[in-house]
Amino acid sequence: MEVLTNEINDLLKRQDIKQKELAIDTEIPETTLSGYIKQGIPFEKALKILDVSGDSLFTSQLAYNFLGFIKSMDGKLANTTAAELDIFQKIESDERKEHKKRAERLIVENKVRELDLEELNEIEQYGLEFLDEIIVELAIVYKIFGAVNLDIREAVETKMPEWISKNYMKEG
Repeated sequence: MEVLTNEINDLLKRQDIKQKELAIDTEIPETTLSGYIKQGIPFEKALKILDVSGDSLFTSQLAYNFLGFIKSMDGKLANTTAAELDIFQKIESDERKEHKKRAERLIVENKVRELDLEELNEIEQYGLEFLDEIIVELAIVYKIFGAVNLDIREAVETKMPEWISKNYMKEG
């Protein structure tokens, strides 16, 4: 069980609903829901809330808290404009590209010789810079989907057949 007090309270504010309404919609008794919010909620009950809310931010918060996926875009970056996010994305991309040539070379060299600790750290730094860029790009995706009221799960379901056909993912 995970304690999701802030996440559920933020969800209620975003959707402008009361805890009592959420209890009715999820068919979770109000006192039980209150206990879940304060003391921890089972994954299955959190999924009920997610299904009722269809909230992309709550989706990613559950994925982070229960499954260890990338944390949701809930920091100040999420409150920037699309134009500002484009600037952040360029900055992160430029930082990653500074490491790219050397990292790619080391990745190939690692196939034929053992790299030293400094070289392994260079590859790791490249990967970390890539993650910075991905986080900003995810914030852009969430902003786009927010504008059209599309849940990230729905978007992934829509794209999954294409990704499978391109062999990005396996079926099933």
